[in-house]
Amino acid sequence: MPCGAKAVLIVTKSVQGTTTNVAQRRAELVCDAPVGHTGAHTDSRQSESWDAEAGKVATVLRHEDP
Repeated sequence: MPCGAKAVLIVTKSVQGTTTNVAQRRAELVCDAPVGHTGAHTDSRQSESWDAEAGKVATVLRHEDP
C-alpha cells in the first residue's frame, strides 16, 4: 500500500530582461513509497521527492532557467 502523502510542485522560470519569476508548470505529487517508509516522500512518476509533516500538503518550489 502506498504512503499517499501529497505535495504541490511549482516550477518557475525567469523572465528575460527583468527580475521577475513566473510559474511555468504546476503538478500534484503523491508519494508512492510504501506506508511507514523512512526518508523523503517520493513520486516516481514525476521524479520528485520532498519532506513534509504527516498529514500536511507540502509546496515544493523549483526554479529552472532555460
